Parts: sequence; C-alpha cells; structure tokens
Amino acid sequence: MKNLYLILDITEGATVDEIKKAYRALAKQHHPDKNNGSKESEERFKKIREAYEILSDEDKKRAYDFELAQARRAEAQAKRYSSNRTGSANTHGMPYPSIPKFNWGAAVAFFLIFIAIAAAFASDDKPSNSKIG
Repeated sequence: MKNLYLILDITEGATVDEIKKAYRALAKQHHPDKNNGSKESEERFKKIREAYEILSDEDKKRAYDFELAQARRAEAQAKRYSSNRTGSANTHGMPYPSIPKFNWGAAVAFFLIFIAIAAAFASDDKPSNSKIG
C-alpha cells in the first residue's frame, strides 16, 4: 500500500493546514505546465493530487489511516511469521509451517496396546442376561 503521507512529504499527524500547504507547494513544483508537459511530472502531479484528495477529506483520511494501520500490522506479522518458520513458500509468498514427520513406531506401539486391551476385555467373563433382583 502506498503511503500518501510520504507522497506529500508530511507526518501522519499533520493538520489540515499542513496538508494543504504541502499539497500547494508540491503541486506548484510538479504541475505539468511548469515542466513543459513532462510525463514524469504529470504522473507525480497525479499522485500528489490523489494523496491530497484523500488526506484532505476527514472521512477518507480516517478510512485510509485504518487501512494503512492494517497493512502495517499484516506486514509485521508476515515478517514475524517468515522469520520463525521454515519450509517452502505457498502461492502468496508465505512459507508453510514445518510439519513434524509421522512417528510410525509410536503408531505401531499404540495399535498393539489397543489390540491387547481389546483382547483382554473380550476374554473376560461376560455377564449373563439374567435379571438382577
């Protein structure tokens, strides 16, 4: 996610007046008419105008700040996740977690114990169907 505050070269806590002042200075500097129709200046001017349109509107700014905070949290989580895990990456670039190997020895031991217990219960005297009473 692009940081609109960096485009306008202001801090995230900037006031409406600071945003307007930064926009006017940058728009004046990068206006296509002042730069002989330069494509680079035109693109930069469009980005500056877009940043100003979002940051100057209180509701749009609040929504943008929320999305920016979410993107930063996701990025930090991805960094923590990727630095703590090993394995190959999936289609989203996130690594798969390491999966322990299946322990066949433990599985066979569990199965044999289960069979022994089942056999012990099967050989016990079964209660008769007579009524107790």
